[in-house]
Amino acid sequence: MHPALLIQDIQYCILDQILSKKTINAFARSCKAFTETALDTQWRDLDSFTRLIECMPHDLWNRDIICSRLDGIDEHTFKLCRHMLPSDWAIFQKYSHRVRSVTGPSVLGYPTFIMDDSCFLGLCAPSTPVPLLPHLTSLNWSLGSHSDILALSRLISPCLTSLTVRIRSSYRLSLEGQTASVIPLNRTNSSHEPFAVDGDKVSPFHLLERLERSIDKLQDLDHISWRHLGSEAILSLARLPALTSAELVIPEDFPLFIKAFHSDPHPLTGKHTFSRMRKLRLACPSPTSLTAFLNHFDLPLVETIHLMCTDSLRGIQESFAPLVSSLSSNIIGAIHIHDTLPIFSPGQSAFPLLGFHELRPFLQFSGLQILNLTLKCQIALDDAMLLTMADAWPHISILCLNARGPWGPGSHITLSTFNQLLERCPKLEQTYLPIDFTPIDSPDFDPHSVADLHRTASKYSQFWFGPYKVIHPHTVARYLAAILPISASISMSSSGLEGNEKQEYRTSFMQTSRFYRDLRREANYVQDDSIYHRYIPFL
Repeated sequence: MHPALLIQDIQYCILDQILSKKTINAFARSCKAFTETALDTQWRDLDSFTRLIECMPHDLWNRDIICSRLDGIDEHTFKLCRHMLPSDWAIFQKYSHRVRSVTGPSVLGYPTFIMDDSCFLGLCAPSTPVPLLPHLTSLNWSLGSHSDILALSRLISPCLTSLTVRIRSSYRLSLEGQTASVIPLNRTNSSHEPFAVDGDKVSPFHLLERLERSIDKLQDLDHISWRHLGSEAILSLARLPALTSAELVIPEDFPLFIKAFHSDPHPLTGKHTFSRMRKLRLACPSPTSLTAFLNHFDLPLVETIHLMCTDSLRGIQESFAPLVSSLSSNIIGAIHIHDTLPIFSPGQSAFPLLGFHELRPFLQFSGLQILNLTLKCQIALDDAMLLTMADAWPHISILCLNARGPWGPGSHITLSTFNQLLERCPKLEQTYLPIDFTPIDSPDFDPHSVADLHRTASKYSQFWFGPYKVIHPHTVARYLAAILPISASISMSSSGLEGNEKQEYRTSFMQTSRFYRDLRREANYVQDDSIYHRYIPFL
């Protein structure tokens, strides 16, 4: 055997290219030099603890078929028949120390093997090694029962670099419905609380809160997605030195908590900031909580921020100023702001207006690449505003304003301005704009005049345009086919329209889209690189 094959890093590279578990097993049995590396690869990613249970003696566990799914696949449940002995734990630890990633079975969506509560309770007994998987670095777990919380308390370890915890809505309600005393703000002892706690002595509600308050032990954590963390846990997250990505829900009581925090005579030492945060996704029940969050924390290195709010547009606008002041104008590259309000109802005529005055603060972000506003409002946009945005954001690739709402009175973008946008922003990939196709909406339109624009729009993948009725669909389709790449698709929003008007606009768009697809299909058969020559047969 070549000496290079004895190098462990080379063995890992070879095994990473093998997808079949059976092949990896054969690799482990073929030579003792490969056994440890193959076992590490085999057990690195764990999608269910049932694989570990099956490795232990058969008199310890039992598997029953509980039901047959509609697709004909049986679902199995595992139960423990007796207490785990030291010899059982020895077998368990032989494989558990190799696990680096765990995805809970309920997260996968379609499990075929599930564990009974007795299995979780057996694994989480007081004699359980702490932590259960000592070298775990990535955990994706779903909480749907008390036993899931017990398992989580044994799975969280200081080695974690990625943590995703989801709580099913029905189980969250049951947790909130439990009678529990309010835990006072006491940060002096929280750092000494262990990860693993005896679940028999505390309720699941308090056990979950203990886990949240012990989150500051995860010094190597790089990513977290835990949407139901309390205010104190969020403050602990802010001090983690390696955290670069987070998905959080800001508690409604966060403003009051911050006020109490500042009045604490013994505050924690150190600056409470997400100093290395790069990607931040926040959901907030009100703009007040979002504003309190943005005012309290510094976000100097955030490149992508995604905000979701349930309040009105006016409330969201009030958060724009603290948002702009919290972000670095040179670093931020993507801003997504969404509301979770229902889409427009038929007959609704009055919508809040979002104009250039509200969008002006974002112009200072010279490196902005993505601006996506999906709000239940009217967007007021004209030629001058669009060109100002193009000059402020020369690297913009996605400009979506606003796919859910109608356009404000007088909003329209001429083709001349759209052509200038393409020239000033050569990286554009997706836009949603109220393009007025009137100048070319004529049988006499000649695509020769726009054939050279295909070079400036070479990166386009999705082109949304506002609800403008097209009189000559074939003409507009030829224009779009002349400037957009072959792979680009087109869409039209009918937000704010209703009744016969909506149906007319949708009909004209469907005709335009059909002609556009026909032109794209024909273009695939032409090998010439020039868009102009591709469409000569259709002129």
